[in-house]
Amino acid sequence: MGGKVAQIVAVRQSKELVGLVLIAPAPPTPMPVPEAVRTGMLQSSSCRDGVLQALSVLGGESLSSELREQVIEDTLRGAP
Repeated sequence: MGGKVAQIVAVRQSKELVGLVLIAPAPPTPMPVPEAVRTGMLQSSSCRDGVLQALSVLGGESLSSELREQVIEDTLRGAP
């Protein structure tokens, strides 16, 4: 989301902003996502198995059991 925020700040043409370099930002508008994919993305943060699946894709190096449980707990506490 940092790319979106940077683009919004840049478009306001702040006097203090001299330049902006974005590397692989998300587009400033919502991306079209097929409904089945969107549903899967939303479900990935609403149940333990979904969080574990997301971690397997996004986590990179394996987490310790303690950190993995913390990520799961934090994710499941988030609002949809």
